[in-house]
Amino acid sequence: MSLKWHTFRKFLDPAPFTLIKNGEIRYKALTRARISIDFLLSQLRKEKIEDVEKVALALWEPDGTISIFLHPQYQTVTPAEMELVTKPLHFPRTIIKEGKINFKELHKIGKDEMWLKSTIKRLYNADVTEILLATIDQNETVKIYLY
Repeated sequence: MSLKWHTFRKFLDPAPFTLIKNGEIRYKALTRARISIDFLLSQLRKEKIEDVEKVALALWEPDGTISIFLHPQYQTVTPAEMELVTKPLHFPRTIIKEGKINFKELHKIGKDEMWLKSTIKRLYNADVTEILLATIDQNETVKIYLY
C-alpha cells in the first residue's frame, strides 16, 4: 500500500528531520523526536564527536537512529584522498584454538603439525595445550596467546 499511495507512505515512513544544523542544536526538533539533549550528546560521543560545532548536519531518521555528518574540515582523511597505495586486507588464520590444532587451516596454508609444533617451540617455548589462540598471517608470522 505504501508503494501505491504517497500519503500512506508518508505516514509509515516519515521524512527525517534536522536535529543539528551547522553546529546549532534545534531544540524544537529534539522535542518532536522525543529525545533529550543527553541522548543526543550520547549519540555524538558514540560517533567520537566531542563538540557539537563540528557537526554540519544531524538527522533524526524514521527508524529512530541519528545520521551525523561532520563539516568537511573535521572528517577523517582517507588513503584514497591522499593518493596513497594501500595493501589489501588479509585476516590472519586461526591455527590453534583453545589448545586444539585446526588441521583444516594448516592444510590450506601447506603446513603440517610437525611444522607448527616446532615453530611454537622455537619462537615461544610453549606446548599446544598451553595456547588459547594461535594465528598465522599472509607473511607466515605466527602469534600466540597463552591461557
